Amino acid sequence: MKVLIVEDEAIIAESLFQVLLNLGYKPYEPCSTGKEAIHFLENHQPDIAIVDIHVGASYAGFDVAAKLQQAHIPFIFLTALYDKQTLEQAQQYKPAAYLVKPFSKENLFATIELALVQQQHEREQSLNPPSQIFIKNGPQSIAINPQDITHLEANNKYIEVHTSNGKKFLIRATMLEVLEQLAIPTLVQVHKSYAINTHYIKAIKYDSLLVHQVQIPIGRSFRNGLKKLIHIV
Repeated sequence: MKVLIVEDEAIIAESLFQVLLNLGYKPYEPCSTGKEAIHFLENHQPDIAIVDIHVGASYAGFDVAAKLQQAHIPFIFLTALYDKQTLEQAQQYKPAAYLVKPFSKENLFATIELALVQQQHEREQSLNPPSQIFIKNGPQSIAINPQDITHLEANNKYIEVHTSNGKKFLIRATMLEVLEQLAIPTLVQVHKSYAINTHYIKAIKYDSLLVHQVQIPIGRSFRNGLKKLIHIV
């Protein structure tokens, strides 16, 4: 199992390398910058990657994550910070798991194995996507096609699920929880209060999207990630 390490703190990078070796994995020599990691990925295909979100003085780990996402390589975000804002930004790249510093050998092993199991599960789901999901609507649960969801909107303690036929359903949960439960690859968060189905994008502006028939704002912290997911010719 070939593992890419992207970590700029030499002590942590070396510790990861040695622990991975001891666990029976095959780690590459660590990359210390986002640029180095992206260049590495042009010539190599790791089975999984461990990426520090804060590589260097910025969020360069997100640039690496975007490249990994495009290559369909599962990755684990490594971070010492686990605040809500960082988590919201990180979630748009759909990491397989998170690993918080400091970590133990046992924790690292469990995180990698769970990430690989989840990746396999998602791959199987993408090959055989569910034809319908059920959303609670009062005393009953309504069946809807996941691909009919156009966007999600946070409204106080609820998430509004909007569909292409104009219907709206309320789920009492956070945006992150709903995105994880739905697990729809084309459903991407673009604002702290909005997630959109990329299949329904009709037009793109610098600070907003036209999704189906609704204008959706793009949050500043989500712009770069969205640019990497959408190809503009």
